[in-house]
Amino acid sequence: MKNYVSFNVKYYKHTKASGEIGHVIRQFADNKNSIDHLVGENFGNFDIDTRYRTMLSDFEKIKGKKFQANANTFMDAVLAFSLDQMEVIKKEPEWKDRMTKCMDQFGEVIKDQYGLQPVGFNFHCDEGHTNKNGDLILEDKGKPKMNYHAHFIFINYDPVTKQAPLRKMKRGDWSKIQDLAGEAFSDLGFERGISAEITGKRHLEKQDLIESSYKEAKKLKDTLVKECLDLTNQNMKLTSEINSLRTENEKLKALNAKLKNQIKKWVYAGLAFIKKSLKGFDPTSEAVKTILSEPDQIEDPIKKEFYDSIADMGQSDSIKKVKEDLLCRSCKKRNVRRKGLICTFCSSAGPRKNIPKLEPS
Repeated sequence: MKNYVSFNVKYYKHTKASGEIGHVIRQFADNKNSIDHLVGENFGNFDIDTRYRTMLSDFEKIKGKKFQANANTFMDAVLAFSLDQMEVIKKEPEWKDRMTKCMDQFGEVIKDQYGLQPVGFNFHCDEGHTNKNGDLILEDKGKPKMNYHAHFIFINYDPVTKQAPLRKMKRGDWSKIQDLAGEAFSDLGFERGISAEITGKRHLEKQDLIESSYKEAKKLKDTLVKECLDLTNQNMKLTSEINSLRTENEKLKALNAKLKNQIKKWVYAGLAFIKKSLKGFDPTSEAVKTILSEPDQIEDPIKKEFYDSIADMGQSDSIKKVKEDLLCRSCKKRNVRRKGLICTFCSSAGPRKNIPKLEPS
């Protein structure tokens, strides 16, 4: 297609404004793909940076607060024009004025239909197409194959709706803008189209975009891998802790059941002591059984209170005396669980007196 105009767009955060707009208006001494002696042929708005910052400040006043740091505050619309048709219109003395008029018309149409606010444009007549090595492509006569294009800066804010238009724009909207570009520049003989030089070959910024996308994808991949490993380690740790807690819980359940059974035997033995004592019989055997049924996990103050209560209800202190006589002379611990009444704890002689050698039932 010999007379196409195509549209490509990139959007940026405010932190990228100085660098991107600086490239658009040729603020930097070294501009990639730029041919030095043709820089003076560029035209358009060279105060885009000042306009952008002034408009952004005005919109923040309307908005009532500053734009978020991660918000895309502006977009760079790149309009590329076919070399053949550009060579035709450049023969006209007033071609730059006509191009400026079409540019302004295009900006207003985008503003009216999408709410994006036009800041200004700069038409680049100083860049040539390059090969994969970055070298200028020369035509048959040795002249650089020119890459005529314009950068049009729009602020991503609609002061009427107080919203960011880019958030609502879909793929179909960008296709529609291609149509609008064809209409806006039709007076100069251009039609809507997609340049083979853009789709089939390297666009002036395509390689940078690919490299940037690759780096971002790799960074994201590394981050996700690290997060996955961290989550796996956390999951393994939690699983181990859960298993430990389950094991401990089972042990506690078993201990609780055992303790309940021991307490039950202890209490029943104590009741038997009370019953026999109140009938006037010798309750020594029941006293020994009660003491032998005593749970090891019960604390001493509770044991003392239990035996005091048993003695009071049975109206006999004999259980206290039996408990005392069952203690080892040396370590004062109960030792009758072993036949022969040798102390389990210190292996010394048995109890003070001959107490019936009964094993716990």
